[in-house]
Amino acid sequence: MAKREDLIAKLCRKPEPKNFTTRELDLLMKKRGKNMNSMLEYKGYHASVEYDAEDDILVGEVFGITDSLNFHGRSLDEIKKMFQQSIDNYLELCEKIGKNPDKEFKGTFNVRISPEIHKKAALEAARQKITLNQYVAKAIAQSFEIKEEARR
Repeated sequence: MAKREDLIAKLCRKPEPKNFTTRELDLLMKKRGKNMNSMLEYKGYHASVEYDAEDDILVGEVFGITDSLNFHGRSLDEIKKMFQQSIDNYLELCEKIGKNPDKEFKGTFNVRISPEIHKKAALEAARQKITLNQYVAKAIAQSFEIKEEARR
């Protein structure tokens, strides 16, 4: 395994090397204040990025919309630029053809759970005199509160 200093030297070279391992890419993203699990954001749209070792490129996919928007690049700067370009092109095309662009997170989604969990959740919602939707929304909100408390 390479020494930490060697990895950092490789990550800091200009131009950036193209033959990153996943671990090295993760270190580079962290060095730049990003987490590999972070999503890019532009004009209210989000995208995930992964490294494709076979083609030696970064591949991105816009998240949370039904239309398929994908992009790629060979460097972190290029992948960001291509993401922004794909969003701008998408919005321009939608305007040109008179289509409302998809928006992320409309506030509705389907949840697939076992019949047993479904029954337990519905019965608990009834006990609390709230709808199943309200119960699920409350449970999700509470899960984020627990995570925020754990970070403190």
